[in-house]
Amino acid sequence: MTTVPTVPSVETDVLIVGSGPAGASAALALSTYGVPNVMVTRYSRLADTPRAHITNHAHHGSAA
Repeated sequence: MTTVPTVPSVETDVLIVGSGPAGASAALALSTYGVPNVMVTRYSRLADTPRAHITNHAHHGSAA
């Protein structure tokens, strides 16, 4: 007889899918107001390079 391993469950009021700017901002805002939330992402680690350059085209002289 095969036994199925049990998987721990997680309960939360809000599930945020994605850790980009919108997901991270949502998680921060909800946490600030005490709303339980869990953020999940497809990536197993944090970025090791800055990400602000992607959205800040004005700094480099490009017309956005």
